[in-house]
Amino acid sequence: MDIRINPRALQGRLPAISSKSAAHRLFFAAAAADGQTEICLQGKPGEDILATISCLKALGVNITEEKQSRDETAYTVTPASPMSGKAEKPLLDCGESGSTARMLLPLATYLAPNGFMMTGKGRLPERPMTPLIDELINKGCEFGSKSIPFECKNTPDGGTFRIAGNISSQFISGLLFLLPLLKEGGSIEIDPPLQSAGYVDMTVDTLSLFGVDIKQTENRIFVKGGQGYRTPGKINAEGDWSSAAFWLCAGAINGSVTVTGLNAASTQKDKYVFDILKEMGADCTQNGEEFTVTSKTLKGITIDASEIPDIIPVLSVVCAVAEGESRIVNAGRLRLKESDRIDSTCAMLKSLGAEVYADEDSIGIIGKKALSGGVADSFNDHRIAMSAAVASAACTGPVTIRGADCTAKSYTSFFDDFRMLGGELIK
Repeated sequence: MDIRINPRALQGRLPAISSKSAAHRLFFAAAAADGQTEICLQGKPGEDILATISCLKALGVNITEEKQSRDETAYTVTPASPMSGKAEKPLLDCGESGSTARMLLPLATYLAPNGFMMTGKGRLPERPMTPLIDELINKGCEFGSKSIPFECKNTPDGGTFRIAGNISSQFISGLLFLLPLLKEGGSIEIDPPLQSAGYVDMTVDTLSLFGVDIKQTENRIFVKGGQGYRTPGKINAEGDWSSAAFWLCAGAINGSVTVTGLNAASTQKDKYVFDILKEMGADCTQNGEEFTVTSKTLKGITIDASEIPDIIPVLSVVCAVAEGESRIVNAGRLRLKESDRIDSTCAMLKSLGAEVYADEDSIGIIGKKALSGGVADSFNDHRIAMSAAVASAACTGPVTIRGADCTAKSYTSFFDDFRMLGGELIK
């Protein structure tokens, strides 16, 4: 689906939708808990969360949903027992969700020790899985392939798992969901540097909510075996800083936007967007869980992408209309996302009239007062499509986004909320 947008300032208030990253983790923990868990989500879940729910159901987890209000849904999760006595091999279709595939894989070896199939689509089969698979093989798992689609069987032994910290923190999170269930437990040795460490912190926080005791040193995580998970009963997934970043950046370039329901103390590193926009010169104010960003003269800065890869595309849009030159560094892992996000971000910006260049690990952007508008390809990447929509607020002409429906991967109601803030879609 292509969408055409007339340039308009974006203004108003929106509640944050639930964090996709938090929701994945809550569902995984609830799937192996000692009783039912009720998980409350704000906003309609995106395709990635639906993929996680579908895979857990295939593993024998019972998940029902009930609307609590127009914007809130409660999911009751009844955990599964290991399918050791069942001959069938469940099919786990992860769609395009790397979070589902990587974090579920270790847990699936426990829930379906006789074997399962894991599949996916889009760019997921190309995204790295080998480091995690190699560690599981070393502990007794058998795989038909080291890339999706594959068949896997056997529950791994406990012990020491070794993972490089600069490819995907999801490998570490996936192992953390498994280790409390193994009789022997184990540890994870991380080859530094650990990038996106905040996502590992989110996993540790989730496990703590379910009564799991974890001990950490600088580059090692210890998990005692046989702990299992103790359900907290009812829990709300926290507001999502990743999606809120699009609206806060829109306020920074042309308008004034308030996002409510955000936790300043969250372990989500994408909360840094607020401080980055403030450093660039935007008018940024906070009142409890409400964060407001209003446009003002912006200046270029250097942004370290290592902890915030998901919001680099939309921050690049802000840089494109900031005075002077901006640099985005330590961005190499963006090449392993739903698209090569260094190339796709640069292509999107250039198509809208920005001056941008890149190398293997960084992006350079020379700011100008306004962008021209034009036709931007989404590259089937939700964050590129949403960033192009935000960029329309800083354009002098219309913006057409090719394949804009990919926003449903993480933010089903994105264009509805875009309209609520004054965005104008041309029919």
